[in-house]
Amino acid sequence: MLTIGVTGTGSLVGQAIIKSIKSSRFYKTSKIIGFDYVADTAGSYWVDENIILPDITRKDIPYSQAIAVLIGQLTEKKIDILFIGIDFDLPMYAQYRTEIESRTKTKIIVNDIGLINIADDKFKTYEFLKANGFSYPETYLAGNVPAGFTFPAILKPCTGASSIGVSIVQNADEAKAKAEGLVNPIVQELIGSPEDEYTCGVVYLDDAIIDSIVLKRSLKKGDTFKAIHRNDFPASIYEYIHALTKALKPHGVCNFQLRLDKEGVPKLFEINARHSGTTYFRSLFQYNEIEMILNYYFPVRNYSKLPKTYGMAMRFFDEKIVETY
Repeated sequence: MLTIGVTGTGSLVGQAIIKSIKSSRFYKTSKIIGFDYVADTAGSYWVDENIILPDITRKDIPYSQAIAVLIGQLTEKKIDILFIGIDFDLPMYAQYRTEIESRTKTKIIVNDIGLINIADDKFKTYEFLKANGFSYPETYLAGNVPAGFTFPAILKPCTGASSIGVSIVQNADEAKAKAEGLVNPIVQELIGSPEDEYTCGVVYLDDAIIDSIVLKRSLKKGDTFKAIHRNDFPASIYEYIHALTKALKPHGVCNFQLRLDKEGVPKLFEINARHSGTTYFRSLFQYNEIEMILNYYFPVRNYSKLPKTYGMAMRFFDEKIVETY
């Protein structure tokens, strides 16, 4: 019996991880323990037990307090592996990963803090791409946009998620006006169109690419609601994300959001140094990254990856009674 921990039972990513476990070949021989900072999340009803940790979003709760409780629970529940399902958890788990693993028997799947910092700041992402010879969209801090820069362009904060604060600006005056309401905004070259946008995932462990996938996506309020997997996407996308992954050296997974420019050149505009909200989308196409990681650390005899399938998947709302009185 494998005991799997998942943080963020209330988050889209955490729930995607749980659903991927439930659709994997490990599910029937596993127990899932959830962790969150609040009770009664949707995902808390999908796990065998949901544990509440000290809420690190409160200023009076230091990381060390939450980690002390976590270590106790990992030990008591004999958790074999822990997946991180909340983005703001990542720095804490990266900081304490070595300590947790040395004091428990739990494998922590989280990237190093250097990669997390590059991914969390979109200007640092641009600087990494430029410094390492990758194609990139021209990017400037909002106050340093040079004369002659081509508009329309994308205005967005350096940090953030779900397209919050992101807009298309038509000229320098509009960029300056809208930038005043944002924290550390950047102005970025507008690449391609929404029809040219892809979300890509790579599983990378011990200096080797385990597998990768490219999905064409459509967004609604910043989240993917439709994903298409085909076998004729440009090979240049795979070459690009594989080279990026080898340069970044993640521990577990890394996700890349990119568009193709008018010449068909892939240009990345965002890195997610974590599991993605499209994690379960990928499982539907027989790319179950959670299963791959589980099998890497806890190999099953005669295990073989299933061939990927192709098609279109959609996300929709659902309702369910979770308790009766």
